[in-house]
Amino acid sequence: MSYTLDIPNAPNNPSQDQPLMKANTNAINTLLAVDHVPFNFGTSGYHTVIHQTTQSLDPVTIAGVNQVYAKNITPVSTVTSTDTQFFTKTGAGIISQLTGRLDGAEGYVWVGGILFQWGNANFPSGSITFKDRVPGAIDFPNNIFAVYVSFKNTSGSSNNATIGVRNPLTTGFTVSTTGSSASWSGYYWLAIGN
Repeated sequence: MSYTLDIPNAPNNPSQDQPLMKANTNAINTLLAVDHVPFNFGTSGYHTVIHQTTQSLDPVTIAGVNQVYAKNITPVSTVTSTDTQFFTKTGAGIISQLTGRLDGAEGYVWVGGILFQWGNANFPSGSITFKDRVPGAIDFPNNIFAVYVSFKNTSGSSNNATIGVRNPLTTGFTVSTTGSSASWSGYYWLAIGN
């Protein structure tokens, strides 16, 4: 959209500047209507949708100011295409990815800067590596808060076996069992971190 700067211009005759002033004034509603409800509606100024220009780099930290932005990332080393995701950067320079997910029996989702990853494994596999296990899966960038595991029962019988987590790291974890796990085909797991 066009907008003429420096109008009105002091040395100009007002009749010269009037058409440009009118065009500028009319452009305001057109500009507002991009991603917003335009003038003359009860919800004027409200967002309809938010479009953001994709950033190639994280923004410079501004003390005391939170910044929300879109950035293209390549989810995993085995995938060559990029995907646009939503990030936030605090006034202290802390970056959190806010979006990105893969649904299914093996998956992950970002929720407000918290990463949930889940899946299942068959015995005798006793370890899970987060990165590249499915497209988009990554190591936890900062912390791992918890890992939960439970048996998959395929025979319908139960026994006194127990299952637990050893060595939970931001890159993966190891599973340990005690007692007889012959009735169990494997386990489900859920990991939470950021």
